[in-house]
Amino acid sequence: MRLSGRDIDSIKSKFNLIKQRGAEQNLIINERDCELITKDGIDLGVISVTCENAILLGAPVSSESSVTAVLTSKLQELERLEKNCTYLTPGCVLSDEELF
Repeated sequence: MRLSGRDIDSIKSKFNLIKQRGAEQNLIINERDCELITKDGIDLGVISVTCENAILLGAPVSSESSVTAVLTSKLQELERLEKNCTYLTPGCVLSDEELF
């Protein structure tokens, strides 16, 4: 289902209301770190993420492809960490057994 212009305007209006009411309580939304999870691209000035790529607190929100994407990212991060470790301490390369 595609959102209509009226739906998008309603979402924008509610987002702006949240920002306004939050500001009244000295709560400011850090829009650089906000992510809007949606099937449709809605421009609220925050990062728009598809349902398939949504991650909440480091965990995939939806499908198997999300799990694969998160695990691939974590593996790449671990490989980068292992490589950087060799620059810090000679002989610090971990074996597969030590990694898993």
